Amino acid sequence: MAYFAANTLAFPTLASLPVHGEPDGVYLGEDLQRLRHWCLMAEITAVSFVDRPRISVVTRANETAVVESRSRYSPSTFAWTDLRAGHTVAILYAEKSGCGGGSGVNGPAQAAIREDDLARVFVFGSGLGAALAFGDKLAKAASKTAKECFHPACSRRSLLLEAPRDLGALVYCGIGHQREALLRLGQRRLLGQSETLVWLMDAMVQLPFRKEFAFLPQDL
Repeated sequence: MAYFAANTLAFPTLASLPVHGEPDGVYLGEDLQRLRHWCLMAEITAVSFVDRPRISVVTRANETAVVESRSRYSPSTFAWTDLRAGHTVAILYAEKSGCGGGSGVNGPAQAAIREDDLARVFVFGSGLGAALAFGDKLAKAASKTAKECFHPACSRRSLLLEAPRDLGALVYCGIGHQREALLRLGQRRLLGQSETLVWLMDAMVQLPFRKEFAFLPQDL
């Protein structure tokens, strides 16, 4: 996964996450203020609602963890029914619990993450591999330019050209047209959440850090 592998500070693995309440100089300063943006992405392997919302996840580095929340409010960024095995979860500013490992839904987990602010949690209707692969192709295509464009409204479009069906072969003259076409394809692959994935990629890597930043997907 080239894009995410190249941006490990923004999209860390479980081992790199900060521990809640412990400054590390990378993500949390001495005053526990955030030093940068980051987002943990993982695939859901099991779900439980017996006591409180709890999911078991696995990261791209094959690390396992349990994620739980004490929030009783309905989430605004996803539906409870979206939490199912095989879907991808993205957690902004995820921190490992300082009390050691947690108990997974179907057994022990290597780490525990508690997230009570559900507005920082996003769920994609595809597996982690598919979500990351789509992001990689989007980042790769967005860096290309071409003399010909397959966008129907572009002045550079050649009427003799037919847009290729392979996502990795799309050629557009500018990032706007590239992104628009890729998002349309991504809507089917990510169950309508392609804009949110692109927003996460942009926000984590490109935006200058501000301590008080209201993360809203519509900012894309």
